[in-house]
Amino acid sequence: MENKYINLLPVSRRRYIRRDYFTRVISIAVLFTSLLTIVFGILQIPTYTYLKREVARQNQTLDNLKIQLATQHIKKIKTRLHNLNINTVFLTKLSSIPVASASVLTVLSVNHKGIKILRMTYTYTMPKTKSGEKITMFGTASTRSALQQYKRALQAQSFISRVDLPVDSYAKDTDISFTMTLVGTFQK
Repeated sequence: MENKYINLLPVSRRRYIRRDYFTRVISIAVLFTSLLTIVFGILQIPTYTYLKREVARQNQTLDNLKIQLATQHIKKIKTRLHNLNINTVFLTKLSSIPVASASVLTVLSVNHKGIKILRMTYTYTMPKTKSGEKITMFGTASTRSALQQYKRALQAQSFISRVDLPVDSYAKDTDISFTMTLVGTFQK
């Protein structure tokens, strides 16, 4: 014989028991879910506080970096402005500085018969030193007298204040290598 369960309860009572059973299961599931949510929330508190502190620290670091960057940017701007001011002063003075080519042409306009000029250097010092322009000439003279005449011709010019020629330049009679330094304004 088969063993079948026979429910002798009326249908309304069976429905009630079934509803009561599902209500209890759902209540326990909701209670368990709520309990798990509360436990999970409690376990998340340390993580939340750590992340909150980390965000605050990162924001503080970001603010410090912004301040440092702004300070460095201001320093760079001040440095560039200072350099521009120096360049402005230099460029303003540059208009009053004589042109080297004009000075060299003025010196070359002096008669230099028997003199071969091989090289010239030009130096200009600012008016603070009052030495003005300086031209150093390197060359050869065919004779001693040609070198003496050229030196006298240069000394006679109003734009040349000083002519320096070392004495040892006169040691040879012909093909004399010389270095002559001229100081003056070199403007006619």
